[in-house]
Amino acid sequence: MSFESEMKIMSRNFRNGADKIAPLPAVPWLKSDDGLSRLYEEFPRLMERGEVYYASLVQANSCLFKPANGDLTPSVASIIYNHKRPRETVENPMILRIFSHYLYGYKNKMPEEIPEWIQPAVSAITDELDRSRVVIKAGAKDDFAMNITLQSVLVFREHLPKTKLDGGILPIIAAPKECESVMILPQRFWSSEFIRDWSYTMRLPND
Repeated sequence: MSFESEMKIMSRNFRNGADKIAPLPAVPWLKSDDGLSRLYEEFPRLMERGEVYYASLVQANSCLFKPANGDLTPSVASIIYNHKRPRETVENPMILRIFSHYLYGYKNKMPEEIPEWIQPAVSAITDELDRSRVVIKAGAKDDFAMNITLQSVLVFREHLPKTKLDGGILPIIAAPKECESVMILPQRFWSSEFIRDWSYTMRLPND
């Protein structure tokens, strides 16, 4: 599968159908002061100005890895994506998958063991109530030479094939210069080939 080709298809699908995306359903547990609630305020602008990006899953509520079985209550995941969308993450978003593992590997480490440049991101994924949007800026001597955004995202099960998380790479809608929120691209805009390959080609051996 060519990730770049599938990105073009999904981007075109989104541009042609963004105005038909239904308003987001209410989330029973979401409080008004939760940073995730900003998505509702930013939703119209995100649909108007957003573009499709590849993101990589860092962690998610364990319930999201199982079929909904009728319960479509949204839950939360942490993702990373490159907010500048360089060509290398479009051609091979598995680069982001590798970084997800690198970042998550420090989650239970002592502070002195964590490289300084990822400490804010590790702190954010360690505190499950932290909704911080963290821009991870890598220096020339760091392990990954690209800037990456980490943030929490509401996961609406109806936006996923089979109503569950099955692959580590996700197409998302983002407008980094306009909105703080991002949203998983609803599955009806995914390309058929991306859906077909999602569950088994977008994993690493330790996924």
